[in-house]
Amino acid sequence: MVHTGTLVVPLDKADAFRENLEAWDQPLVTWNTIQGKKGESIHAIAKRYGLSGSTLGQVNNLQANKKGRLTASQPILVPGRGKAPVQVAAAPAGPAPAQGPARAPAPAPRATPALSASVYVVKAGDTLYGIARQFGRAVPDLLQLNNLTTRAIIQPGLRLRVQ
Repeated sequence: MVHTGTLVVPLDKADAFRENLEAWDQPLVTWNTIQGKKGESIHAIAKRYGLSGSTLGQVNNLQANKKGRLTASQPILVPGRGKAPVQVAAAPAGPAPAQGPARAPAPAPRATPALSASVYVVKAGDTLYGIARQFGRAVPDLLQLNNLTTRAIIQPGLRLRVQ
């Protein structure tokens, strides 16, 4: 499966970014979401995707028991296969646009119903920290606004109040 995406960078950095990307000789990594099952070994999942268990745990903030097994079913980001095409779009320097920059590589955009500016629909790869930054908020404010705890796991499709 080929994923395409758009990465929005400040206008004054676009040329340098494009040059660096073209000169990059390492593979680009795409991330996919899998569903980890309760009781599944973090190290076994990591091995399947060429990662260490500690790296997989750090990337995903996984809930595991002392034996390194998942304590609940949960979505897990894992590296995908192949090189993903990236489209670079320049944006004026300054605050992020209302919709925020798309992460590259990202799945092709899907039609979604229009939402008010005070609601954000979580996409794969989003973090509370990233969403908070995008809307000029602090993570604790976002948590409180949405009645979430610091241990909350956000999943694609979740609608968060941001204003």
